Amino acid sequence: ISPTKSFTTKDSMVAPRRYIWLFGDSLIGTASASRRLEADMISNTVAIVNIDPEERNLNKRIQSVDYFWRTNREDGLPSSIFGDEVLHSSLKNSPSFHVNRHDNGILTNRVRFWPFSALSVSSIRTDLQLLVIGQVVQDYEQVNEEFFVELSSMAAVVTNPHDPPNMWQTTPLLLDIS
Repeated sequence: ISPTKSFTTKDSMVAPRRYIWLFGDSLIGTASASRRLEADMISNTVAIVNIDPEERNLNKRIQSVDYFWRTNREDGLPSSIFGDEVLHSSLKNSPSFHVNRHDNGILTNRVRFWPFSALSVSSIRTDLQLLVIGQVVQDYEQVNEEFFVELSSMAAVVTNPHDPPNMWQTTPLLLDIS
């Protein structure tokens, strides 16, 4: 994994001694791959970091870092933790989502979620849930170049944060934070 962006906050603790790191666009490939062309880029990935809070030496405090992404059932290729297909189905009725011409380019059907923060949330009535907040973008193609258009802020509600991230059950929640 070779993330192009990464963000973490103090609030990203999932359990004592267990933290998450959130990554936006990530390159997934083999260690022997020598070029980016030999890797697949997906919209987001997650790492689980296990620490020893008693360890005084900061270099030894991290016990393990495990990286997670999903695998596409049809073609076996890597896919995002916070799935693009779930986003697309929840956004298609949103007034900010379009699949048409925009200025001198074309807005594509591809929608991505870039996470930037996470909060652990629980109450007397509910088990621990993870609220992952991020930006939803839509790809925009213009003569031999690719860009993106920001659509909305979104929270992905994870109802089973103690499971491995590639098994997380998520529900998108569009936020109007204009």
